[in-house]
Parts: sequence; structure tokens; C-alpha cells
Amino acid sequence: MLGEIREIPDWAAHRLSVMAAEKDMAKQPENEKQEPEKVGGYTIIKRAKIGDIKIVMGENPDAPSPFATWRQSAGRSGCDSGHYFITRRAAEADMQSRVTKEWEYQTPDGTHKPKARSEAR
Repeated sequence: MLGEIREIPDWAAHRLSVMAAEKDMAKQPENEKQEPEKVGGYTIIKRAKIGDIKIVMGENPDAPSPFATWRQSAGRSGCDSGHYFITRRAAEADMQSRVTKEWEYQTPDGTHKPKARSEAR
């Protein structure tokens, strides 16, 4: 298929920003990769940055809920708003949901359409 995209849909722009954040995290210098970041005994295994906000996912195999996601506000060293899960899949779904909500919150009004009728009111 050949052609030209004149305007990128919102969902595609969002996915590109998430992919860019993941790529930036993978480019960290080796000295930063040596010591894994921990939050409350959980090792951070995924992270996404949306503006000044970070959403992270951690794993602690010894915890009753081995997976968790947190939101880290700009200018704060710690994380808050933790959500805890038994399965990795549930934590990944929550992380994606939190990234999407944060992205929509930081997107100026009028640049995305409501997904449901209830959101349009």
C-alpha cells in the first residue's frame, strides 16, 4: 500500500510516545543499569514517562501480590498511588490503563474524541 498520512490519529500518536519512552529507557548508560531501582521491595521492571509523570511497574516474587504499578509525580523521589496484582498480565493492563489516562489528562482539550457516550456528556 502506498500513500501519505496527512494526520496521525490520536491512538497512533499515543503509541508512538509510549514506544519512544521505552526506547529512551533502554538507552540508559551501563552504569545506571547496574543497580535496579526498587520501590517498597519491588524491583522496577517497566516504566513509562508522560510529560513530567512516570508510571512504573514492579515485581517482588516474595510478596502476597507479586506485581504492582505506581505513579511518580514530577519533582518527587518516591512513588505513590500503588495498585497491587497477583498476575503480571493484570499489572501490565493496569499500567497501560494508567499511561493512557495520564496521556489523555495531559492532552489539551479537543484533541481526542470520547470513547463512550458517558464520556461525551
